[in-house]
Amino acid sequence: MTGDLADAIREVVRDYVNESTLDRLEIEAGSTSSPQREPTTSDWYASLPDDGKDHLRRIVSAAVDETIDGLLGVLDDVREIEVHHPTPDRDTAPDASAVCFVVDSGA
Repeated sequence: MTGDLADAIREVVRDYVNESTLDRLEIEAGSTSSPQREPTTSDWYASLPDDGKDHLRRIVSAAVDETIDGLLGVLDDVREIEVHHPTPDRDTAPDASAVCFVVDSGA
């Protein structure tokens, strides 16, 4: 995949994640305050200083970029997906149709 297309996909998805997830935390933090309400992730985010919020935004953006790079690697056939069908264990895997996917980055 060309660098320009990959960069454009990263930017669009990163912007969407920042707007849909992090910006929503800011909105939700002050939306309902009740003494009986349990603290939420939004409350934690609201308690961060501005530089902490900026740091979190950079971490989330980096995670989005890495996720997109992994997906594009699979689509470009640079990374391989192996499908494993685990043997069901009644104590740990009640769903016998469970499937495990392993991505091999070739490293």
